[in-house]
Amino acid sequence: MDALNHLNDLVNDNRPAVETPEGISFREFLLKHAWVKAGDGKYVRFSFAGRPVLEWIVGIIDLILGNAGGDPITDATLDIGGGAQWGKTVLAQLLYAYLLSIKWFNVGYYLPDDDLVAGLVDTKFRPDVVDQIEWFSELIQIGKAVNKSGRAVNRKGAMSVTDGDHKAQGYMRGMGKIPTSFSMDVTIVDERDDVPEKNVKFLPGRMTASELRWRLNIGTMRYDGAGQNAEVRKGTLHVCLIECPCCGKKINPEESWPGICRLQLGSVPAIDDPQLNNAGVFLRGEEQFSFRPDQAWYFGCPDCGAWLDRDALTPNNWQARQPEKAKFNHWSVRVSQLGTPAIPIKLLVSDWCTNAVLDKAARRAFSVDRLAMPAAGDQQLDSAKLARARTLEDYTLSIQPRSGSVRYAGMDTGDRCWFVARDIENPLCKRLAWVEQIAPEDVRSRVPQLFALMQITCLFIDIGNERQLARDLALMLNGIDTPVTADPKKDRINFGGGLIWDPEKGWSGIKCACVEFSLKPGGGIKHDIRKTQGGLFYPVIQCERNESIQGVIDELLTVEDGLIDVVEVNGQKTMRDFPAYRLPAKSAGSPEILNVYDAHLLNGSRKEKAGDGKESEFVKSVENHLLLATTYARLAETVSGQRVTTKFVYKSMRDEIRQRMRKVPV
Repeated sequence: MDALNHLNDLVNDNRPAVETPEGISFREFLLKHAWVKAGDGKYVRFSFAGRPVLEWIVGIIDLILGNAGGDPITDATLDIGGGAQWGKTVLAQLLYAYLLSIKWFNVGYYLPDDDLVAGLVDTKFRPDVVDQIEWFSELIQIGKAVNKSGRAVNRKGAMSVTDGDHKAQGYMRGMGKIPTSFSMDVTIVDERDDVPEKNVKFLPGRMTASELRWRLNIGTMRYDGAGQNAEVRKGTLHVCLIECPCCGKKINPEESWPGICRLQLGSVPAIDDPQLNNAGVFLRGEEQFSFRPDQAWYFGCPDCGAWLDRDALTPNNWQARQPEKAKFNHWSVRVSQLGTPAIPIKLLVSDWCTNAVLDKAARRAFSVDRLAMPAAGDQQLDSAKLARARTLEDYTLSIQPRSGSVRYAGMDTGDRCWFVARDIENPLCKRLAWVEQIAPEDVRSRVPQLFALMQITCLFIDIGNERQLARDLALMLNGIDTPVTADPKKDRINFGGGLIWDPEKGWSGIKCACVEFSLKPGGGIKHDIRKTQGGLFYPVIQCERNESIQGVIDELLTVEDGLIDVVEVNGQKTMRDFPAYRLPAKSAGSPEILNVYDAHLLNGSRKEKAGDGKESEFVKSVENHLLLATTYARLAETVSGQRVTTKFVYKSMRDEIRQRMRKVPV
């Protein structure tokens, strides 16, 4: 049955007739013309009640579109990272209709695949938008559109909207293929985490001819520092903050869970009411109270216990942690169910106590869907682990050598080259010393300069992308400039300067080597020797990619993360309970490269099924260059073998780290 041809049969009889509106804001459109499905299946007028963050989002949208008293803002970006069931889908669908029929913009609405598009059109857009807005149904043709060459196309997800005087084209499409034949004013990407990164990069090109060029990304955030979470981090990062009426502390509900939740024992909340913990138990001193469905709960200040009025949240409760990003017209917001009063606390408490605390998968789902906090089971690093590595020592990046340490460096090559240097004091004290992005044409001059200034002991370089560049540096830094007549399979070769090739033992005295990820798992590290067309030999180190990357990640993990690392220092054996790799402090004035470094570590720490479906491997084709550069630096440290003799007295740092973590923003 064609919903458009049978519109009169599907429209609610109690709705008043609506004339086609002109020049209204998105807010007016929602409140006067939009309908949403209620719990009983009937449609009711759209309302912001119980979902104040929607009102904040709509305010930003009207600002971007020029509905707030100013001109439209060109090249703006709005990123919305949220949990489940807070109104994301219906808002996006209604925005799509508004942009097409009121603003007459061409809009591309992108989903991970075409199956989702088909389901969205048939089960949501038609019944919830087209069939509920009478005048809109008279303007739209679903399944037809006109491409930029003027040719009409019949395709699922294509939409043409016209009132006779204006025309707009809408296009819902799966991101398995980019619709290059359509020009857009606005692109909406839904469920960004599931959209191929390589395809997203093509979307700005679809808006070249537009005078608006607005990008909206929306979806849940499963991966810390990647996908939707990475986009949200680039913007203003608005979050819900509730000010305690007693102690004045500003509290973010999702970051304060479960301690923000209290069990009400009396007729009214009391400051000594039991507090929910990570085990799903309410504690008051030594007393324990288990979850029961007939109890009453509320939000209370985690510190002083004062009652927090969740129902009184307004758009003003969403405040920016990076307000300076608004100058670049990049807004972002995190939306959790805890900041959505329409979602009862009972659902949160019940899910936490009966599911999340009992099962890791359920706990990850709780974090993503309810707290809007990334928690992917296949991602080994997160922001908290990186913040922990900054609590061990307060220091900054420095190009100057550090006394009592040995420096090793690594570089990942490509369209841009990424250089990382590390200070190694002992096996349990390694520091990020320097990070730099270098243009390929500057590498041959800049890298030798850094090598000398920083007193680098050994540098390893990726040979996969820039083979000529990598071997030129290996020859230059090792001082290899004269061909030798020898058989490396049989002969021991002394290149001078301490560099020696031995067919049995491999290389010694290396200052620079090229790295190949060419071995299978369990293959360890192998030494190889290669020859240029000019007859010059140079060192190559072969290893397995996943094992090499894992070595860096393990340095940032501890026994609390499930890492089994028995260390022995000064005759004492114990499980390492602090990171072996330290990161420099971050503050408002820190170099932006530190944020990039964090993002690359988070991106690259994700795993996915390999092509054979049997083994998981670290993701490829993502922004992980600084993780790879760090991996090469660690390999240089391992192969070079030079160690400092600084004595290190082991002591547990677990309690000290926990104390410091309270002061470190994640």
